[in-house]
Amino acid sequence: MCEQVAKYLNVSRQTISGYETGSREPNLETTTLLSELYDMSVDSLLGIYRTAKGSEI
Repeated sequence: MCEQVAKYLNVSRQTISGYETGSREPNLETTTLLSELYDMSVDSLLGIYRTAKGSEI
């Protein structure tokens, strides 16, 4: 799976490993591609959840 994600993002497996361990952070373009790949919003991918009024919970 890691190899497939790396290929989709056009990065190395080591880069994916860095994202997983927290030693690296994806740039905005990569974050957008990840949100598309996993069919979730960038906010959800980043762990940002908001109420209907827009305040964080």
